[in-house]
Amino acid sequence: MRVLLVPETFPPSQSGIAVSALRIVTHLRAAGVEVWAVDFDSRGEFEPGLTVRIDDSREQTIIVTPFFDNQRPVRIPERAKAAARREAALQLAVLARSLGIQLVHSMSVFNAGFIATFVASAIERPHVAGLRGFGRHPFDGLRAECVRWILERATAVVLANRSLFELLAVAHPVEAGSAVVIPDSVPALRYPSLDTSGRNAIRAEARAGSDDVLVTIAGNLRERKLLGVSLQALASLPDHPTTRLLILGRVQPAVQEQLDADIRRYRFEDRVVTRDAPPPEELSRWLEASDIVLMPSVDYGTTNIVLEAMERARCVVATDVFAEVIRDGDDGILVDRLDQAALATALAGLSGDSEKRTRLGQRARARVLAERRPDDETRAYVELYEQLGAA
Repeated sequence: MRVLLVPETFPPSQSGIAVSALRIVTHLRAAGVEVWAVDFDSRGEFEPGLTVRIDDSREQTIIVTPFFDNQRPVRIPERAKAAARREAALQLAVLARSLGIQLVHSMSVFNAGFIATFVASAIERPHVAGLRGFGRHPFDGLRAECVRWILERATAVVLANRSLFELLAVAHPVEAGSAVVIPDSVPALRYPSLDTSGRNAIRAEARAGSDDVLVTIAGNLRERKLLGVSLQALASLPDHPTTRLLILGRVQPAVQEQLDADIRRYRFEDRVVTRDAPPPEELSRWLEASDIVLMPSVDYGTTNIVLEAMERARCVVATDVFAEVIRDGDDGILVDRLDQAALATALAGLSGDSEKRTRLGQRARARVLAERRPDDETRAYVELYEQLGAA
């Protein structure tokens, strides 16, 4: 089977979809599937007159460059984005036909799904439309009709979790009737990977001593309320042990302004550290050096960070949107979203109880290693590809 995988982003980008795409590509290739991965490269200056070519420096990778990045502060006109999508689809279709692509698999219903729909139609091949959760959820606002257009034309729809399936069943009941849920997996790494000196070195960058409780939020922060709730919760904790917050990821300008104001209000200048997210291959070490990983998200479903933190045997405190992944009180802690009091209670109980943190973390690692195996995820995709190929 020769597959064209069209993710929203691909390494060296560091987004969650890029991490998922690399994992899926790596394991599919190991299983014998010939996968050509598309990299929408936004590192250069955007230009609608882009090029699509095989990147000879990487294994079976097609680069679309220079593409646009919605996270950049300079707003790109929608007409220019549309022109870039159209040009990318036209050139990708020509290249896919020359490569003998037998199936197109997109990993989101935004840029990737839109472009993949055109490519699959042009080369008359099946299109597996992947659905992953980011933003409030993928069925609301101005995107709704675009999403509907993609799903109605897909040969098959794959969702990353049950929460998204439930949303799909409400928004698009016909498409939900034949949709497939293939949960995200997480690779098992050597554990522990840090000795005492390595752990202390990472914690020193977060201004955390050996007796401090280091709480880490990993991911790009877009919502003011979520960070505000987290800081309010931390501000209400007892002075001992000292709780410090490490933010790994990009803080959006509007959120940064509020973050700076809250840090001054709570006098957290020496207790909050922000830094760019480390490369994916280094993230596990930062998670392992943390005491608690906090996910105050209102998004639906799962994230790689939660799974990776659990794999590192970390105690995860998350909002109830992660109930599909975390069993409250057994392998993590769940709180109602935007409930500052509940979050403060959870953090207070864990900050002074290292044995509980360890117990929850160990159970979390055991669970994801048993239930979130890459082999199971890969097998499910291969079976779906073969089914569509045979049809």
